[in-house]
Amino acid sequence: MKRRLIALLAVVGLSAGLLMGCTPQPQNKGGDVAGLQGSWVLASWSDALALPSAPITLVISGSGVSGNGGCNAYTSDFTASADGAFLPGGVAVTAMLCTDDAVNQAEAKYLQLFSAVDSWRMDGASLVLFSKTGDQTLTYSRGA
Repeated sequence: MKRRLIALLAVVGLSAGLLMGCTPQPQNKGGDVAGLQGSWVLASWSDALALPSAPITLVISGSGVSGNGGCNAYTSDFTASADGAFLPGGVAVTAMLCTDDAVNQAEAKYLQLFSAVDSWRMDGASLVLFSKTGDQTLTYSRGA
């Protein structure tokens, strides 16, 4: 009886370990918040839309962000922490006339994704911002 109980516990423990190995584990998020400061250029995103020909930028300075969405300038305050939280405040956007529909669509999608960001991590030299659901990402490389 005692051997069967030990064998059963071993099988349950091994099965749980295998299942945990098959379950996607959360990626480490956060890091040195000071490393966020500076200029970034959007390198890729998880959306199906192609990146526009006009660069999308993000400048992080102090507790504020600003940048260009491809046509319009935007600005916001934000908070970030070493545990991975990144929360932009309300995003203000200029109202320039942009005649390129592809740039307009991409900018609208970018601003929608950026407004939904809630966490960050560094991936090598790249900054990756994640949405609340974790499935939408914005990946930036260092700007000039």
